[in-house]
Amino acid sequence: MALIKCKECNQKISDKAKKCPHCGYDFMKIENVKNSKKKKIVIALCILFVIFLISIISMIIIKINEKKYELSDENAYEIYEILERHQSDFKDPSSVIVEKASTCNNIWDVEIRAKNSYGAYTSAKYLIVNDLFLNMDKFDEYFDTNEERLKAISFLLEQKQCIEDGKSIYINEKDINAINERLKRNYK
Repeated sequence: MALIKCKECNQKISDKAKKCPHCGYDFMKIENVKNSKKKKIVIALCILFVIFLISIISMIIIKINEKKYELSDENAYEIYEILERHQSDFKDPSSVIVEKASTCNNIWDVEIRAKNSYGAYTSAKYLIVNDLFLNMDKFDEYFDTNEERLKAISFLLEQKQCIEDGKSIYINEKDINAINERLKRNYK
C-alpha cells in the first residue's frame, strides 16, 4: 500500500482509498469523469469512422451506377444524342427503348419500342439521316414531293447495300443498355 497526496487537501492518504479521510474528496468520481470522457471520445471517433465508411461506400455506388451509363464508342454517343433530341416526339418519352441500332455511311437504322397513346408498347423501325427521323411504318407521310421520296428511297437502298456488303456497324448490347438507361434518366 503506497501513500499518495490528496488532490484537494494535499494530505497523505492510501492509494487504495476511495475518498479522502481528511476532506472527503471522492476519487471515484474523478475516475468516472475520466472514463466518461474517454468513452465520449471513443464514441465520437466511432461515429466519424462510420460516416467516413458510408461516404466511401456511397462514392463507390455512384461510380458503379455511372458505369451503367457509359458509352464505349462515338457511334453509341451519336445515336444517343440523336434519340435524346427526338425522345420528346414520342407519346410517352420515358418509355422509349432502343432494341437494335446500326449505322453505315451516316445513315442510322434503329428499332425502337415505346408506349403508344393507349399505354401499350409498339415497335417501329426508324431511318435516321442527318436530322431526319423517319418512322418506316409512316414513310409516305414524311414527303410532300416525289423528289423527296426518291431521295429517301436512295438512302434506303444505300443502307440495304451496306447491310449486304457487311459494312454496317452495329451498336453492341452493353451500349444499347447504356443508351436506354440514359434515356430513362432524362425523363425521371
